[in-house]
Amino acid sequence: MSLNFTFPGGQIHEEKDSAVDGNINTDLTVPSGKNWIFQSLFVSLVADGVANRRILCRTFNSSGELLDAGIQNSANITDGQTRSLSLVNNTSPVDDQGIEQAGDYRGQFSFGGSLKAGDIVRIRIVSGLAGDKYEYRLRVRAIGGA
Repeated sequence: MSLNFTFPGGQIHEEKDSAVDGNINTDLTVPSGKNWIFQSLFVSLVADGVANRRILCRTFNSSGELLDAGIQNSANITDGQTRSLSLVNNTSPVDDQGIEQAGDYRGQFSFGGSLKAGDIVRIRIVSGLAGDKYEYRLRVRAIGGA
């Protein structure tokens, strides 16, 4: 006998990829019938070119309307540097504890952390080139649907 039980608070779901070219936007879309409660997002970029880069994360609704102003690391990322952006969903103050090096950034999304079916989390490398590489890990609590 098998029991299929989903905890009423949802299940932790993770989206991740590595070695994504810096000139490629990544759109992570909430599946039909699901809601996502944002837990965390980590993006790490290795810059290959000399132009300045920034890691930018934004959320959009299913109509393409911006849900938040977006968040990006404040320091430019230049040739040969590795920098990261970490986002969390909590109400505690954001600080620099745990930041490995200058130019890394930790912040919070402003939309409240709840995404519905069709909403999009977009990761973009501003001025990114094909030789740049980034990786990401998005953790959400998925609620609803099969």
